[in-house]
Amino acid sequence: MPLPRLGSTRELVIGPDNVWVSRQLEDRVLRVSTTGRVVGTTDFPEDSGPHGIDVDRRSHVWVTEEAGAAYAELDPVTGLITEHRTDVEGAKLAALDFDCFGNLWVRYNLPGLIDRVRPDLTVSRCTLPTTAPVGHRIISGPDGSMWFTELAADTVGSITTGCPTPRRRPEPTV
Repeated sequence: MPLPRLGSTRELVIGPDNVWVSRQLEDRVLRVSTTGRVVGTTDFPEDSGPHGIDVDRRSHVWVTEEAGAAYAELDPVTGLITEHRTDVEGAKLAALDFDCFGNLWVRYNLPGLIDRVRPDLTVSRCTLPTTAPVGHRIISGPDGSMWFTELAADTVGSITTGCPTPRRRPEPTV
């Protein structure tokens, strides 16, 4: 196991029983107990750069691989990682989140794209009008839309999903 690298922690998501943390510079995802103890690690392919992270309705963990131009599904029971490569040459992926229909929305860091990945893994793509936007986050908003940021363009945008009710996250406890 490689030594921890400072500045590696990227994103986290609260799952049903654990907190999942992406460690980009270490190419791994940590499973952390609600008491704050690391209870498991999953190594991703070398130089993949796990970044964005979310949990689906089946409690599978989804992660973007910023350097690997892929998003991956981690089965927390078996530890199996299933990678899904993008067809965009030179792509760097940033964040991801699910909408109320179970569609996975994947935000590209470069180029200015957002993919909607349906549960059957068919993809539709949104091309943003901003040149060189440097995407960063995408989240399901309180109105059911998917909200995203563009760092270089200093912009916030949204995509209407048709969700009648927004997806609610568990409230954290202290």
